[in-house]
Amino acid sequence: MSQAGDCKLYMGRLVGEMGSGIDFITIESSEFGGSISGNNSDVNSCFGGVIGRISHNKDEDRTWDFSSVTLQGTVGNTTSKAAQRIGGLIAEIDGSYNGNSNHRTLNLIDVTVNGLTVSGPVSADGSMGGLLGYDWNKVDVNANSITVQDNSTDSTKSTVNIGSAAGHTAGLVYRATGHWKVTSIDIKNIKMTASGASSVGMLVNKGYTYSGNNVNFYTAGNSSAIYLELPASYTYNLALDSSSSINSSAVFDELCAYTCPSSSDIMKNGNGVISINTTFYTDGTNASGTYHAQTSYGAKPNPNSRYYYNLDAMDSVGTPSDTSDPAKLMIPQIQTPIIFLREFHMDTKRIKTDQLLYRAYQLESGMGACGNIC
Repeated sequence: MSQAGDCKLYMGRLVGEMGSGIDFITIESSEFGGSISGNNSDVNSCFGGVIGRISHNKDEDRTWDFSSVTLQGTVGNTTSKAAQRIGGLIAEIDGSYNGNSNHRTLNLIDVTVNGLTVSGPVSADGSMGGLLGYDWNKVDVNANSITVQDNSTDSTKSTVNIGSAAGHTAGLVYRATGHWKVTSIDIKNIKMTASGASSVGMLVNKGYTYSGNNVNFYTAGNSSAIYLELPASYTYNLALDSSSSINSSAVFDELCAYTCPSSSDIMKNGNGVISINTTFYTDGTNASGTYHAQTSYGAKPNPNSRYYYNLDAMDSVGTPSDTSDPAKLMIPQIQTPIIFLREFHMDTKRIKTDQLLYRAYQLESGMGACGNIC
């Protein structure tokens, strides 16, 4: 399937566009292969390996299920542009509404990527999607079982390719906001071709979206952010193919490259956060039980994402009954320490912990979707 031109186009192997009238989506026991490509110059066009675009833009509960689904073949566009809205599962999920009282949930159960290539040239500072999608806005994602297979021949390796462009991309999804719960993601092998890239995030690149100014993200128009949670007993494996080419000067993160626009914004309200469940202790010099970098790129510090350990533990105990007294909010409610890592280094011998948090603020279910985590 191939289309050219300069008009806005939504293409998918199964469906090009699903509108707001679709209540539920269930796709199971399916395999999607072949080529979906174009020579399209419109920056709003969406090419998805299964669905081009979900245009649901209302504050309504929705559940979208993908189970026992295999993604193969190629998804690409040959015309260089600022935004390559392409991805192997769903290119884009609309989130252009201000309400945040309901939840849109995407369940990914036994989703396998087996020799899928996502590629498209981008202009300077442009962006391209990953193996799953480009922009999933205000969606809670349950990553229950996602596997990227390890294929031996170069032509069958799962690949994300933006060439030598000085742009931004991701292994899975370029931009995402909402509550991501990563129970199991096993990336056995992925080839990243991004020799001139400015930033690469292996799960997500941009974990925020906003309009207007960036003084206060939560009140800056239609804003949202990610709460990326690696819960207890999570599985996350990452192996970069030896032929990968990633700019050594790029912002790189094995989870999310940016939870806010830049390191100078890291302490502002409305930013996204990352929480890793772990058993943590330190003697002041060395740390144990922490997340360890799985790639050489991941050992480099990334000051653009806000990390915590065990934030899910605070979420699970609920909120103290008396919230009028600030002192009571600081009373330990849990046994597991929550560590805020203002400067997070994947090399755990260089972790710097700024403060120990037990109950500094109220965290309610779903607040990640509206970007009001902290």
